[in-house]
Amino acid sequence: MKIEAFTGSTGRKMAKGRRIEWQSKNIDHTKKLIKTHLDHVTNEQGTRGRFEAIMRGIREREASSDPKDLLELYVYIMSALVHHKNWGGLSQQQIKKMVTLAYSILQMQDIQPETSTLGFLYGELHMALSQIYRTSGEHFSGAWEQQVSHHVSKKNPPGGESYQALAKAIRAFRLGQVARAYREYLSVETAEISRSQKESAMIGRIRCLRLDQRFDEAKELITQIESGAERSTKFSRELTWEAFCIKASLEQDLEPMIQSVQRKGSHYQAVYIMEAYLWSLAWPQRQWLDRLPKMSTIARNKKLQAKDLGFFMKAVLCLEECLDSSIPLVIRIKALGQMLKDSNQFIAIDRELLFFIASARWLAKSHSPTLAAIVLGEYEGLSSKISRGACLDVLQVADDLLQRNWYLHGESSGD
Repeated sequence: MKIEAFTGSTGRKMAKGRRIEWQSKNIDHTKKLIKTHLDHVTNEQGTRGRFEAIMRGIREREASSDPKDLLELYVYIMSALVHHKNWGGLSQQQIKKMVTLAYSILQMQDIQPETSTLGFLYGELHMALSQIYRTSGEHFSGAWEQQVSHHVSKKNPPGGESYQALAKAIRAFRLGQVARAYREYLSVETAEISRSQKESAMIGRIRCLRLDQRFDEAKELITQIESGAERSTKFSRELTWEAFCIKASLEQDLEPMIQSVQRKGSHYQAVYIMEAYLWSLAWPQRQWLDRLPKMSTIARNKKLQAKDLGFFMKAVLCLEECLDSSIPLVIRIKALGQMLKDSNQFIAIDRELLFFIASARWLAKSHSPTLAAIVLGEYEGLSSKISRGACLDVLQVADDLLQRNWYLHGESSGD
């Protein structure tokens, strides 16, 4: 049963032969055993060793028709997809073949999507695909696969109904479908879920309110949460950051945000420092910029683990290099263009918005109004989508740019 040769139709034919039914108890036991083994390998050999152990586990079982081996093969395939989501390693062709093989295995066991009590196995497969697409910047496909995950495992969706609603909200928000995301986040908050999931939903709802220009409601919700039950440290930090972002948009005041990301400040973490950097570049003046450290220094600081931010860090470093006049302008513009082309790789849509406006400002100041207009148009279009046409500047930082002659009338008058 090689990955290269096995197809869905073959799986259906083989399902008529010898089969021993899987049970949830055996599935859970197998998952735990393989996870324990892979965790041990990771501790000894790192993530590369883990990936090699996963692929070896697949190779050793892919020719077998024994039900026990097939269950282990399915778990190893799922492990490969999860590993790829976190660390990469698979080609698109390999992912496609593994999904085909996993489907065939489930069909051999006569597990039917939608109707079977084990249909959640299909759901797990599609949820893994959803996560892979999301982390690679294919946000529509990520949202689509999440819905397929829910559809094929109706009786017992992975993580339960509330988890599915949270996943749906996260993906809708990234697509700019803020009103729909808000409704899903709200439904999650009222469900029986873990504290971390409920906190994620509340932060998501605040972000929806902020980008939808419902600032008073967002501030009221923050106050309500802060006066309520005990919160995790991470959640409290996120609440405060959202308050900073609201203040930046409403009052054009970055002072609290800039103070918080100073060394020994409440938000001295790479993710907040780099977001504050984008906010400072989004402003017409750069008075806030001088109070921030070099982003290249932050990226090299091992304690801050900026490399974990992936594309976000790369985009911020690119903008910092754009400010370096010792680099020829054409090289800086070319590098920025590549980053803008890949802006879908931002996991957070509000950071993509900040990147657009910061890039447009730099291009305008660099006497490249035509290029600035292209980027500003993307910001305006995304703002319009988020607000359903009600606002062309959801961050409230671009009004002066939107009034420039080079944007309104196409006049190349520079900054």
